[in-house]
Amino acid sequence: SRQMIDDSGDPEVLRTHATGLIWSAVILRYQGCEQPARQRFEEGTAFLQDLDAGSETCSDALVKFHGLAHDWQAAIQVYDTELESIARKGMWHRECMIHLEKCGLSGKSGSLTPQQIHQARVAFARMRTPQWYLSQLRQCCYADLMSD
Repeated sequence: SRQMIDDSGDPEVLRTHATGLIWSAVILRYQGCEQPARQRFEEGTAFLQDLDAGSETCSDALVKFHGLAHDWQAAIQVYDTELESIARKGMWHRECMIHLEKCGLSGKSGSLTPQQIHQARVAFARMRTPQWYLSQLRQCCYADLMSD
């Protein structure tokens, strides 16, 4: 139960448990059970308060939870937090994927900016073969233009 998990003290155990709770909240929100979803989400995020919430495992669940409510800004903020966390770790592929996701979310919300596109291109330039990332970015930008 919660006490056993809290007592473990292992950050990975806490993060994994939190991630499971947040994914459970995603399922509840998807099923239309908003109140139980929020409760489960709050329970999951409570485990993250003393941890590095920028973990890839956790951020995907957080983004999905916010995305189901069309809260694009909250979802983008999750990715911004993760970008800050991984910037010093040399996780280039993950950084590129986050930029693609952020551009997609911004496109959905109608707030895709030239600065976001530039930041994505800078990240892609670090890759040995950036063509795939650039093609995905073009699709994202094209989809944004077509939604007007």
